[in-house]
Amino acid sequence: MKKRERQRLLERQSGIRLEMAAIDELVRQLLDERALLSEGMALVKMALGEETHNPGLEERKLSLLCRRPRRSRMAPSFLRSVFVLAFDESRRIQRVSRSWRRATTTPK
Repeated sequence: MKKRERQRLLERQSGIRLEMAAIDELVRQLLDERALLSEGMALVKMALGEETHNPGLEERKLSLLCRRPRRSRMAPSFLRSVFVLAFDESRRIQRVSRSWRRATTTPK
């Protein structure tokens, strides 16, 4: 490979890495937004007397989210793993929010 061609490819590689880093940051921000919504969901579920975990609803959501759109490059198993982790974290946040809410509203 000629030096000029190698340099061009290295510059392209650097640009792609920058774009990927920007997407990674966007994903992180969206996950933070999702976490904030999970805190609100905990309060709503608590007021409605609902449990934190609804396995049937989660499974239906996973089925919808993990169907591979025609243009997706992501394997359904990968998408499922990502969303299972996101749901697990949402439940953890909801449990913490519910515990905190109970602790701060319990008469002393």
